[in-house]
Parts: sequence; C-alpha cells; structure tokens
Amino acid sequence: MNIEKNICESLIGTLLGMDGKCKDSEKARLDMQHLGIRKDQHPVVENGKYTLPPSLYSLGKDEKIMLCKFLEGVRMPDGYASNIKRCVDVKACKVSGLKTHDYHVILQKLLPLVIRHILPEDVAKPLTELTRFFNAICSKELVESDIEKLSSSIGETLCRFEMIFPPAFFDIMMHLPVHLAEEARLGGPVCYRWMYPVERYLRTLKGYVMNKAQPEGSIAEGYISEECLTFCSRFLEDIGTKLNRPERHESSAVNEPPSGLSIFGSLDYSKKGCKVEHVPRFDMLRMRHYILSNCDEAVPWINEHKEQRKNISACNVDKRHREHFVGWFEDEGTLCRRED
Repeated sequence: MNIEKNICESLIGTLLGMDGKCKDSEKARLDMQHLGIRKDQHPVVENGKYTLPPSLYSLGKDEKIMLCKFLEGVRMPDGYASNIKRCVDVKACKVSGLKTHDYHVILQKLLPLVIRHILPEDVAKPLTELTRFFNAICSKELVESDIEKLSSSIGETLCRFEMIFPPAFFDIMMHLPVHLAEEARLGGPVCYRWMYPVERYLRTLKGYVMNKAQPEGSIAEGYISEECLTFCSRFLEDIGTKLNRPERHESSAVNEPPSGLSIFGSLDYSKKGCKVEHVPRFDMLRMRHYILSNCDEAVPWINEHKEQRKNISACNVDKRHREHFVGWFEDEGTLCRRED
C-alpha cells in the first residue's frame, strides 16, 4: 500500500514538477554533475542562476495541463475511488490531497492511459511495465510461474528507471518493489492482506462519534442504529434506501429490463456535460472494435472470424483480427439481412 503510494506520488510530483514532490531538482542535477554522469542534463549557469536542461521525462506546459485535465475528468463508480477531481488544480498543474487508495487507482488504472500520449516511448514503456507489475501483484489469483517472471522482470524495469531518472529519484521506496513478488509468493495475493477495507471501515466508525468524551459509546450506538436501519430497509421495497438506490452514474432506467445489446444496458444517457466531436475514421474503427469485442452477443462472430484468420495464416492472428473484424462484421450483417 504505502510503497505503491510513495512511488506514484514521486512519479506524479516529478512529471508535474511540483514543489516539494519533484525529485528532479537543482540538487539532483548537481549530484549528477558531481558523479560525472549524463552530461547533457548538468545544470547550466546563466546570469548567476542555475538553468536545468530538459530531460526525457520533462513535460511542457501543454502536457502537464493534459495530464491534470485527464485526472480531473475521470468519472468512477461509487466506492471505487474518491473524487479525484477535487484534488486536481489544472491552472497550477498540481495534484494534492490524494489518499493512499487514490494513488493505487491512478498508478494501476489511469497513469498507463495518459503517459503514452505525453511521454516518449523510452520513458512510457518502463512506466507501463511498473504499472503492470503492481496490477499482477494485486490480482486475486497468483500462479507461481507468473510470480517468478515478475520477480525477474521488476529488476530489469528498475534498471531502466535508473537510466532515465536522476539518482535522487531512487529512495528506499523505489527499491522495495524488488521484494514484493517474493512476499506475494509467501503471503498470498496482496488484495487479501492490505489495509484498504480496514481503513475504510475505521473511517465509518469514526463518523459515528458524536461525543468525543465517550467515543466507545458513540460507536456502539451508531453501529446499533445502522443495523436497525439496514434491517428495516429490507422490508421497504417501495421506498428508496441505500440498499436499493442506483448509483449516481447509472441511467434512470437501471431497474427496467435491459433492451438491445448488453453492453449498453448500464450507460448514463443523460446529456449533462456532453459535447459533439468529429472523430477520425481510424479512432472510430477502434471504438467500434472495442464495443464489439466487449459485447456478449458478438462472441460467435468473433470466434468465427479468428478461425478464418487462422486458416489463412497462423501469424499475427490477433493483429489481423483487430484490423479486419469491423468490416467483416458489417459484411456478415448485410448478408444476413439480405437472406432474411
């Protein structure tokens, strides 16, 4: 938990150049000058002040704004993460006030999506490998052969980090991931050992305390009241309670029987905050392929198309499937309508 939080905090602080969080400071560049490494990144003295040359991971103003806007615009289901938008300051290009679980979500789910557009491939690739490592460590099931691969790959990933980031970036937290794979092999999946659910429940109990002079009694009374309300709400089918109310981001027709394709069953059809954009044809094809690939009704056609690609050639089946499936699916649909 804390390892993941500290690593993500260092990454975001360094990418955004945040005061107090950035590991690429003037002292870090002077350390490289003292060690005689990366001469192209040594500080330059101009008018009696140090000027830091840009490095591979340095972001311009536009890239920083893009990263902050991405974090600000993310909408997540209730209970998945806190409201990250309130912690992002787009104008100042600063992120503050995030909880440990917020860093967990950003590092594993959000950061890989945005770094590929704002960082060069030499920097984005090891960052993506690090996020995949934490994703694999936090999975519900772990295979011993996969753990051995993770244990060997994390060392190579950190070596790539050392070739990119300054020595000041590597505190003790950046070296601890080397031991996480072996720890997962001995202790089991991380998701059954971390403190997120315990801390969340402690926050709930803390909310019961109305009389700070007697916190134990307040927690006991609050717990009993919560149990009573939960018991009564199970018998009130026609009244909206916290047990049967839909989530904020679900559509108003969430309790109605689904119609059409299953992938569109839980979408939010409200027009709040929507805008019309012209999407390039390549992006449109990728969107259509994503929708069809995640639609249960299209599974027979997906399997049929992959089998056809295999019969033609066994090389790059998935790649050729992504490139040609949408057009092939349209032709099959047209043919079926003609036969009907």
